[in-house]
Amino acid sequence: MVHGDGVPEKVAWVLVRDGLVLVTRSHGRDRFYLPGGHREPGESDGETLVREIDEELRAAIDPGSMVHFGTFEIGEGHPEHDPFRMMCYTADHRGELIPSREIAEKA
Repeated sequence: MVHGDGVPEKVAWVLVRDGLVLVTRSHGRDRFYLPGGHREPGESDGETLVREIDEELRAAIDPGSMVHFGTFEIGEGHPEHDPFRMMCYTADHRGELIPSREIAEKA
């Protein structure tokens, strides 16, 4: 979804365990990223995170435990991406993290 200023926005999950950060890699890509994705029209950040993590990792995010970690922007001139904004949240989850759909692997 695009924000009012025209910058596409994504919602991402920051999961840190034993000093390591969870990242995922999509099929056909070489780089790892924080799991999450774009908002559907009318979705809140919480709804987006719950849906995306269920789709990508088959885990259930507890929306009541979500804490805003930070908002980060990739601006003009990045060699691999158009500009975008990423709202990052920590949150508790239930279920084993199993790569699904477009996710090839987790690390």
